Amino acid sequence: MAAQPLEDPGVQHQQPPIFYCWKYWLSTGEVAQGCTAVDVMGEGTMPDPNMYGWMYIVIPLAALLLLLAMLYCCCGTKSTPPPKHKVLLEDV
Repeated sequence: MAAQPLEDPGVQHQQPPIFYCWKYWLSTGEVAQGCTAVDVMGEGTMPDPNMYGWMYIVIPLAALLLLLAMLYCCCGTKSTPPPKHKVLLEDV
């Protein structure tokens, strides 16, 4: 009788889930506690800062420059210089 292969051989090599457990006391004296799964596989919606850290600098700076350019276009100085004053006393 031959040994049967496992249905999913990759299961034994998967990392176990990691949880962050917390516990705190409310002002009423009640205890609140629970555990939250930690996303170690990087399946979040934001890019990984270790690989795409430059994006966290470039995108806010580009947005700020775009905002400043829009404000300058909308609210830029469009006034004319003040008119020259007439000479009140002329040299005689």
